[in-house]
Amino acid sequence: MQRQTPDSLFLGRQEELRRMASRLEAAARGAPQVVLVDGPAGMGKTSLARRFLSDAAAECCVAEASGEELERELAHGLVAQLVPQLPDVPEGLRELVLGMPEAAATRDPITVGALLLDALGQAQNRTPVVLLIDDVHEADTPSLHALTFALRRLRKDRLLAVLLTRDAHDPRLPQGLHRILHDDTTLKLTLEGLALSDVVALQVVLGPSALPRWAIARLREHTHGNPLHTKALLQQAPADVLSGHTVLPAPRRYERLVSARLARCGAAARDLVEAASVLGPVVKCHAHIRSEARVMAAS
Repeated sequence: MQRQTPDSLFLGRQEELRRMASRLEAAARGAPQVVLVDGPAGMGKTSLARRFLSDAAAECCVAEASGEELERELAHGLVAQLVPQLPDVPEGLRELVLGMPEAAATRDPITVGALLLDALGQAQNRTPVVLLIDDVHEADTPSLHALTFALRRLRKDRLLAVLLTRDAHDPRLPQGLHRILHDDTTLKLTLEGLALSDVVALQVVLGPSALPRWAIARLREHTHGNPLHTKALLQQAPADVLSGHTVLPAPRRYERLVSARLARCGAAARDLVEAASVLGPVVKCHAHIRSEARVMAAS
């Protein structure tokens, strides 16, 4: 058996895939659909979307884009990612992908949204369209307004929009988009941690060696079933650590993230977190809540 990599391995989420496929079938019949997938970082939102695209949406016209914190000030940058993936793009939209940022910046979101809607309409003449937007909360504001304009005007379109975000209540999202995401007709999928059976299967493929079931259950509790963190520990920690009785470590990537956020705090906050780190789990939980508040205030 060929050993799979953490990035290629996909476990669980079968009910979510089934429900997304059902919405795609409805969209193919001319009833446009919106799917919201939210959950913490590392919970597998992108992996779920990729699996959906490779299975149920394999024969569709797919246009993908993703938000990026460093590109928030790039006007219509998210829309520009979509344009090359759509056939028969109106001339006004082509300016967004021809290296003309000054032209993009002068275009108002309503005009861009109307052009995007036209391009999506042309694309669905051949096959249903799947519009996948990852990290919506990090997208530039003009693109979010243009996207909202287009989604609000879908009527009998053969289109499925899949929007991925860590927080569907993020205040950066336009009010119109908030209303779409929380509408009764929108399919909302909030991803939670992997089931124990999935972590067992993950350990068989990625773990250093066979682990007792109690050790796998402890690992799942430690990571809350977060796929990213679970995969990282299975690859980074030796078997004697995972099956030992000492406190399990944090994934190295998570350690670096916490260290960076802690470095932005004041001395008092750092002292509190460092003191709490040597105490019991319950105290750590309360200290984590307090320290998170301080970290966010300092960010």
